[in-house]
Amino acid sequence: KQKTAYEIYQCDWSSDVCSSDLMSLIAILSGVVGLMIASGFQTIDHAQRRKVIAIDGTHAAEMFRRDMSQMKNANSLLYAGSKRIQFKTAANQIIEYQISNGYIYRTISGQGNAHILAKAVDVANSGFQYFDSNNATLISLPLNTGNRNKVWTITLLFEMVNFNETIPFSATVFPKNYHINHDPEV
Repeated sequence: KQKTAYEIYQCDWSSDVCSSDLMSLIAILSGVVGLMIASGFQTIDHAQRRKVIAIDGTHAAEMFRRDMSQMKNANSLLYAGSKRIQFKTAANQIIEYQISNGYIYRTISGQGNAHILAKAVDVANSGFQYFDSNNATLISLPLNTGNRNKVWTITLLFEMVNFNETIPFSATVFPKNYHINHDPEV
């Protein structure tokens, strides 16, 4: 007598053949579930790291805006390069920002070592830009004394890397104390 397909498929689960099939199925399902759980933890890790990067990037941009708004006058811009800027505040503090080695550093002269404001910075795609009162980019960096006196706005652009994702940040500053004394006539 010939067996039907159903009869061939049907088996006794206590037999060795069916037990090994069942064990293989359980192993495959366990592996799939394990991958799903690992993927979930990786997603949580990426989200947490993105949150830290967003906080650090926002903090660095805001700190730059705050410090630059305290620049005394055009002569207070002591160094203006693509990866480094140094200036004197109205309170005569000399502050320097530098982008290097994957970090944004902030240093106040006479107050110890540089502080890291942001990590995981893509240095190649980050830097300072300088514009005159006509919004023309001052491109000959570092700026000489004559061009530093022409600076009207300063922009810090930087990108931070979260695994395969790039997160852009920017801060544009119109140095407050400088503009009080040098606003164009209406």
